[in-house]
Amino acid sequence: MEDGWQRVRGLVARAACEGILGFPIETVSESEEGFERVYQGSQILAVWHPPLTTQKTWSTRLVGVSKPSDLLCA
Repeated sequence: MEDGWQRVRGLVARAACEGILGFPIETVSESEEGFERVYQGSQILAVWHPPLTTQKTWSTRLVGVSKPSDLLCA
């Protein structure tokens, strides 16, 4: 996932994950021109469907790394 505005890149490593979804976090602001949608950040959602039984424990590991992105244009 890359954020061109903040010039940062994020990487998420997943183990046995069914999917990783990324969505913007946005708010509504009132301005002189009316209402505007304002980007606030991003969220990352990892999706698992673990086997849920009464006598077993389930665990996993999710690793996230962020770093400045030198490859993005200004």
